[in-house]
Amino acid sequence: MNFQFIGDPLRSVYHNKDLVLKLGIRDLAQRFRSSKLGMLWTLIQPVAVVAMFYFVFSVVFENRWRHPDEPRGEFILALFAGFLVYNLFAEIVGRSPTLITGNPNYVKKLVFPLDVLPFVPAVGAVISAGISTLILLVLFVVVRHEMPYGTALLLPILLFPVFLLAIGISWFLSALCTYFKDVPHAVPLILQALVFVSPVLYSMDRVPEGMVRDIMSINPLRVPIELVRGALLDGAMPEWTSFNTNLLAAVVVFFLGYALFDRTRSGFADVL
Repeated sequence: MNFQFIGDPLRSVYHNKDLVLKLGIRDLAQRFRSSKLGMLWTLIQPVAVVAMFYFVFSVVFENRWRHPDEPRGEFILALFAGFLVYNLFAEIVGRSPTLITGNPNYVKKLVFPLDVLPFVPAVGAVISAGISTLILLVLFVVVRHEMPYGTALLLPILLFPVFLLAIGISWFLSALCTYFKDVPHAVPLILQALVFVSPVLYSMDRVPEGMVRDIMSINPLRVPIELVRGALLDGAMPEWTSFNTNLLAAVVVFFLGYALFDRTRSGFADVL
């Protein structure tokens, strides 16, 4: 991988940033165009999902996040923080199977920059993450009767590796799904399973030590979820060694995903 190649995706996104923003906002608007509530669904959906899991795990099974006598509100704060990270990743990756197959007109236009397509749904995902963050901060005040910690300002930095990872995987899957038509059926299943194998609904302390915990520890969403929870709920400064390792892994996936996309893009028009 030469330095010129490394700069290719960055230059493409920079030169087409206005196009990405325009398509991203249009894509977000079209998702809710025929609904009565419109953009309010970006607020309703994350709240509804967290509320359902909270009811099952905290009310029905009477789980608590850290210790048995803590307020139930702590559980919903921890859930919301976990889903904040997961949803950013899942919203970008979940759209990847149809990025190419769902846009044949773009593929057949030689001048259209196909490599920016993963950033289009990412615009909506980032907006949704921002709304979810505001909801979480309001819940924090309601549950704890105090103002959020200043470490909440680190959230964009802590989520950056998740964004890079999701874009890299999106490049990879969008190319793969163009040639192998069974792959799009597997992606939703994998994303659903990821909710349960990531520390979204529980903390890693609940996972028994041993091989299972070791395997789950290499989940690329584990570190961001734990760092975001620590910053938002405990006021803890990030463990920068873990963050940097996670960021490095995300950067590698980002460029490997682009490499596969760039190598296979010449054949997209032939298979559509």
